[in-house]
Order: sequence, then C-alpha cells, then structure tokens
Amino acid sequence: MGSRSRKSILFILAGLSIFVFFSLSRIKRVNQGRATEAAVATAVQQVTNDASQRMREALSANIAARALDLSVVDTEAAMLVAIEAFNVLKPGDALPHTVEHAFWQTLANGTVRKLAGTGQSSQPATGQLLSPDEQWQAAFNTNETKVHLWPLMAGQSSGPDAYLLTQHAQAVTAVAFSPNSRWIVTGSLDKTAVLYNLQQDDPTNDPIRLTGHTQAITGLAFSPDGKWLVTASDDHTLRLYPITQTDFAEKGIVLEARAATEESPAQDGHGGGITAVTFSPDSAWLASAARDQTVRLWSLADDPQQHVIVLDAPAETVSLLTFSPEGHWLTAVSDNNQSTIWNLDAHDLKIYACAAVGRNLTPAEWVLHLPELRYQETCDFKG
Repeated sequence: MGSRSRKSILFILAGLSIFVFFSLSRIKRVNQGRATEAAVATAVQQVTNDASQRMREALSANIAARALDLSVVDTEAAMLVAIEAFNVLKPGDALPHTVEHAFWQTLANGTVRKLAGTGQSSQPATGQLLSPDEQWQAAFNTNETKVHLWPLMAGQSSGPDAYLLTQHAQAVTAVAFSPNSRWIVTGSLDKTAVLYNLQQDDPTNDPIRLTGHTQAITGLAFSPDGKWLVTASDDHTLRLYPITQTDFAEKGIVLEARAATEESPAQDGHGGGITAVTFSPDSAWLASAARDQTVRLWSLADDPQQHVIVLDAPAETVSLLTFSPEGHWLTAVSDNNQSTIWNLDAHDLKIYACAAVGRNLTPAEWVLHLPELRYQETCDFKG
C-alpha cells in the first residue's frame, strides 16, 4: 500500500473519530437535557403535590371546626361533617389537631358503649408494684405515710434488705415506677409527690419533692416512652413534668380550667377532683377522669393545654382508666364497676358513627355545611 493510500485512510479515520466524538457529545447533551427536564418536571410535580396537600389539610381543619360548632345544635349532622373532615385527606397527609379533636369529640361520645357493673367498689386499700426491670418491689398502705422498697437484684451482697421511703407527712395515696426503672415516685394526702432515684447507691438520698398542688395527690403515672410524669390532685388540676435520661424538670405544666387572659387563651380543664389518670401506649395522649363526670384527653404531640377532648363519663366516680395495648380503646371503670368504653380508632369510629346516626346528610344540609365539596354519601348503607 502506497504512502498516499495510507494517508487517505488515516484522514478518513480521523474524520470518523471527529464525527463520533461530536455525535457522542451531542447525545450526551441531549441526555443531559432530558435529565434536566425530567428533574424540573419532578420538582414542579412535588411542589404541586405539596401545595395540594397543604390545601387539603387546611380544608380538613376548617371543616373540623364547623363540626365542633355544629355539635352544639345538631349532634347527628356534626358527626357526619366530622367524617367528611377526615375524608378530604389522602394517605400520607398530616392529620391536623383540629381534625383529630373534632373527630373524637363528636364521634367518640356518639359511639360510647356502657357495660353494667356489680355495684362493688374496686378501690384497693393497699398496693404492690414491681419495677419494669424486675429489680425492685414496692408496697404501700393508704393508711400509712411510708413506702416499703425491696431490692431484688440477683447476687446482691451489700446494702439493706429493704428501704423505707418516709418523706410524706400524711398517708400515701399512689406509687409508680418509671418505664426505665430509674425513678420511683410517691404521692400523698400531704399535697406533694416525691421522686427517688433508684440508680443511686441509696435511693433514699436526695429525694426530689414536687409541690404546687393545693389538695391531696390522687394519681401518678409515667408515659410509656419515659418522657413525662403526671401528678393528679383533688384540686382539679394535673401537673405534667418533662423528664430526661439524666435530669428531672421540677417545673410542671399545669393542666386546669382557666379563663382567657391577655397572656393566654382559655383552657378547658376539669371542674372536679381528679380520680384517675393514664397515658396512651404511644405516649401521644394523656387521659384523666374527674368528679365533674368527664374524661379528658390531652394531646402531648403539641401543646397539651390547647388540645383537649372532652368525653362524657358515667355518673359514678371513675376509679380506673386504661387504654388497650394498641391504643384503639379507652375504658373507664367507675366505683360500682360499670365500664364505659370509647373506640378511638378512626376507621372504626366512622363505621360506628354511621350506624349510630343511621342516615346521610341531605343535599340541603350538604350545601349548608360543606358548600365547597361535591355531594356524596358519607355512609354506605347498601352493604
């Protein structure tokens, strides 16, 4: 092959290389452009979805407020409107507190179940508790001022067989262990609660006295997540104390009935002495019962002083409040052993509410209460 032929071939190869280079560059730019367009489209769609979600949540909260207002004059219509406040939301949307409040306030009372009691009191005169880690046992008598505390640690070779917790001036009324077994708290007729640190060599050293109540302590409870301690009292109030792993906040949040002032809004607290208190399994709610014949649910997800749900309790004094393990049911047991049960599961509440009302909103009611929504039957009675 001559030198001229070789040069021609080299020239052709060089041209092909340039052509391939620019072709690949163009393809790359096209692909990059498409990727950019796709990213922009995705971002626009996300912004649109976020805006739509916020609009749904705002509309849901607005409808919930209407349901609460309506419950004063028309309970049945209020229950159906409350369901629609829930229905406008899609999976993944946040459930506004106002919706949760309206949903439970209007529906839970409308679907309550009551089971007859035996007429016998369930109030114990004594109490025995085992700490969650099974390393401590406590016992008390409501006629005594002291609490007996026994260490159960395997292989313990030093220290006393039992400790006496003697910080109260009057009879002990309640005792509770924290979920992590770090604390034991005692309450008394002397209007105080006393907290003892079980991680100290001697738990009786340096007790923390919680004051502020003006009448006897009637109940104590730690939240399951260990973040809160509540004290209940005959003075109609609860005090909610935040707890950390290494410290304890002595200043409690007071949950009480309070008129509005320039500094703070009104608070819907109890109008009678507190008789029972408990936390939901997920620590999202605090439930309390009082002699005002109500049970109240206080939201711990936000400001407990502002989000209160009021449930009608039995005429007899409620001595025990318990949540089911999944938190779907709340049971109040009165002194005559009558049980009042509220279903707090949103899906079940809708079903029970529809069964209780037995109808849908009429077109006229729909236009009056839900003018921005297209008419639909809230309850399905065909199945």
